[in-house]
Amino acid sequence: IDVRLGHTDGHYIWLNLRGNLVADESQDCQGLIGTALCIDRYMESERQLQINKDYYENVIKGANIGVWEGNLVTGKVICNERWADMIGYTLAELEPLTYDAFLNLVHPEDVERIDVSLENHVKESGIYEVEFRMLHKMGHWVWVLSRGEVTKFGTDGLPEIVSGIHYDITGRKANEILLKKYKNLFERSSEAAKIGYWEVDQEEGTIFWSKVARQIHGVSEDFSPTLEKGLDSYLEGEHRDRLKWIVDNALVEPMEFDEQLQLKTQNGHLKWVRVIGASEYRGNKSLRLYGLIQDIDEIKKV
Repeated sequence: IDVRLGHTDGHYIWLNLRGNLVADESQDCQGLIGTALCIDRYMESERQLQINKDYYENVIKGANIGVWEGNLVTGKVICNERWADMIGYTLAELEPLTYDAFLNLVHPEDVERIDVSLENHVKESGIYEVEFRMLHKMGHWVWVLSRGEVTKFGTDGLPEIVSGIHYDITGRKANEILLKKYKNLFERSSEAAKIGYWEVDQEEGTIFWSKVARQIHGVSEDFSPTLEKGLDSYLEGEHRDRLKWIVDNALVEPMEFDEQLQLKTQNGHLKWVRVIGASEYRGNKSLRLYGLIQDIDEIKKV
């Protein structure tokens, strides 16, 4: 048995007591013989282990994540209750859980992506990460983000155990789909109104032109815009000089502008455009210059 006994110094120590009864030939008990082993360090290690276990369990519970561990040799998969609950099941309902059983719950269109991602991860190591859909017990699809890595290698040096997490991202994916729909609607509306979007990102050092902005400039979809190319597309003289002055000032101090200028498309056609923009700053640092460009050639001619 394990007991705590008072030390002469006033504190308690853990002892593991083991003993046997000593009997004579008539089987009468003559005494007790045994050992007392100090297990203070062992008990402290056990206490710390329990603290760490409770800590990680609380973190997992608080983060609302499913935890999984897959054996690449046997195909066996071990998960926590949240992993199963994410798709409407208890763990007992899914057991025995294997990799094949897991794939049966995955959307058919996503199975190959999981296989390829896992295969590449095993070959190249690093972090395994993939998004896919799993079938909920109630019949709807749940979007899952899965992250993991090899956590154990076999005696042959090959990956044996892959461990990781599942996180429900259904809400995020729904917002992404909705955003995509709104983006498509915006692009169609922009095409009808002949309004394009452009941006000069100072932090990333990139230039962006939307589809309509490219159409207004008469360039192809694979055209790589630069600040110089953009400015040079405006009619040489007053119009180009005016825009260059605006851009130079907008990149050194916050400002907004709304100008009507003429530009020359890539095929040499002159057209009137309206350029609206603003510069964004953080403190004294220029972050980006962005705005709209609208084809107003027909309006100007009227």
